[in-house]
Amino acid sequence: MDTDYEFNYAASQEALTGTEYEIQNQEQQRQLFGGLPGVVEIVVASHLFTFVPANNLGWVFGADTEFIAPGFKKKNKNPSKLSDPTAGRKQPDIAFISIEHLPAVPRGPVLMAPDLAV
Repeated sequence: MDTDYEFNYAASQEALTGTEYEIQNQEQQRQLFGGLPGVVEIVVASHLFTFVPANNLGWVFGADTEFIAPGFKKKNKNPSKLSDPTAGRKQPDIAFISIEHLPAVPRGPVLMAPDLAV
């Protein structure tokens, strides 16, 4: 399979068909979904999943993995905004943690920040 994709910003914006919103750092953020983000995600994940285990570097995680780390919390600079119940918790689309930082994969949430998050 040829994985050399030519990315064009204007074309990628047209390819993004759906829009949703989520709260990040107590701010409403626009989330874009569509064909191109899915292709980018699977290409990055497949390369990581091939390279990382083959070289015994650590663990590659998918979007269902929850990471909990105190460093994710942000101080509320605007007291009129509601506290974000997801502060300290992140679920990146793809994540990597080196084997030195995480010798074994836990059954529950990962209680540290990933080394790489996409």
